[in-house]
Amino acid sequence: MHISFVTNSVITKHATMKRAFGLTPGLQARGCRVTICLEDHADNRAAMERLKGCRAHYYKRGTFPQEYRQKASFIANCDCDVVHICGLGWRNALVQRANTPAIVMDHVELESSLPSSSFLRARSQMMLEWASLLAYRNSVMASGFLEDLFKRRARGLGLSRRMIVLPYGSDVPNAEGMQGGKQVRSSRQGRRIILYMGGLYKNYGCLDIVQALRGLLKSRPGWDAILLGHGPEEATIRQMLDQFGLTDRVEMPGYATGKTLDAYLAAADVFLSPLFDTVADWARCPGKTYIYMMYRRPIVTCRVGETYKALGSDGFYYKPGDIESMTDAVNSALDVGEDWRPSYDPQAHTWDARAESYLRWLQSWVSGAGPRPAAS
Repeated sequence: MHISFVTNSVITKHATMKRAFGLTPGLQARGCRVTICLEDHADNRAAMERLKGCRAHYYKRGTFPQEYRQKASFIANCDCDVVHICGLGWRNALVQRANTPAIVMDHVELESSLPSSSFLRARSQMMLEWASLLAYRNSVMASGFLEDLFKRRARGLGLSRRMIVLPYGSDVPNAEGMQGGKQVRSSRQGRRIILYMGGLYKNYGCLDIVQALRGLLKSRPGWDAILLGHGPEEATIRQMLDQFGLTDRVEMPGYATGKTLDAYLAAADVFLSPLFDTVADWARCPGKTYIYMMYRRPIVTCRVGETYKALGSDGFYYKPGDIESMTDAVNSALDVGEDWRPSYDPQAHTWDARAESYLRWLQSWVSGAGPRPAAS
């Protein structure tokens, strides 16, 4: 089977692209050919260099009509069996025609519900979400919430649509990254490490993290925190750190990749994954959760959505939006010893496991797609 992923923007800015890069190795191991259509950008080219045997088709950045035409031309002329569109958006709203392969639309969030969206953008996205039910027969849903929502909407329109819930996944930590983690730990002189990885957006809970760390400073010695990522709240966070006397405790290295990211993750004693009890957070699938799970360390989060479903009783939970509750949860996570291990199986949440599930789903309906075992 030949699968082509159509993406949008740049991998260091647009999280929806990680589906294509995460699934590709597992699909290739199971005998699939993979092509990724992506913007011609240095960060994207660097990411493609790490994918061995995967073909790239680059489009030039431009206006919405310009990019749309380039992607439509790619779909019309590619020799693939399936086109997987990574993320519903106007630049990616490509319609299947008689001469094009089967199209799978990947719903990764409910953008119409995002608190950061303007009224007009929210209405525009809602229109696109409803229109997608008419345009696409096959959809990947990043969460069970999205599947339930779109199935209800489809029934209301008298439509039958094929869907699969496929959360994000993670690569397995490597030995080099674990060794790098030991070096990071040795530089902290025995202090415990609390780590957040993700965009610095208010609706991602980054400001709540700083408030919770302020409470932790008053009650507990012997810890450092690392906030990985960029975003519009970065300057505000730095101001808060200075105001609360946290600048010596909290490091903000920015966006980390490769060996640097692996080392930070391997060094962490506690991971932070803030969530809110909102439609937006129930609908989305925080990829950081599955990356954290690979290291089998305490994860501080909320009983919301796919994160709660994945962690079950192994999460260290706090009440959404309650700073004191978050501080207590971090304290509880720091209290567990080095021997603490969760009951979940991290291997069930790897990108390889997701590729297996996705390919079986495709094989159940794509014409001429027989089962292929993973390469040994």
